Amino acid sequence: EYDSSETSLFYTSVVGIILMSFLMPFFWQPMQSYSYLLFLGIGIFFSLGIYFQIIALSFAKASVVQPFHYTLILWAIILGYIYLSFEKIELKSLIDDNKN
Repeated sequence: EYDSSETSLFYTSVVGIILMSFLMPFFWQPMQSYSYLLFLGIGIFFSLGIYFQIIALSFAKASVVQPFHYTLILWAIILGYIYLSFEKIELKSLIDDNKN
């Protein structure tokens, strides 16, 4: 309530950097030169997305903003189907919670 949007974005980024620093030694792979540009683009757009979400939450209640955030699940399914060439998405995989 009292912090600026930039302060919230800063602390969110710092926590992410710290957490990923602990995981990096276990999963690091050498990168090709063009990968640095891709990571830079991902970082910029991800930061902008988080920043805009923080700003939206400062103007509206979470109960208004968060339903739009949940559409990310739907978009991930649609874009995964299109770009990753999934041949078939089974209805069970969309609604099942992996209980046997």
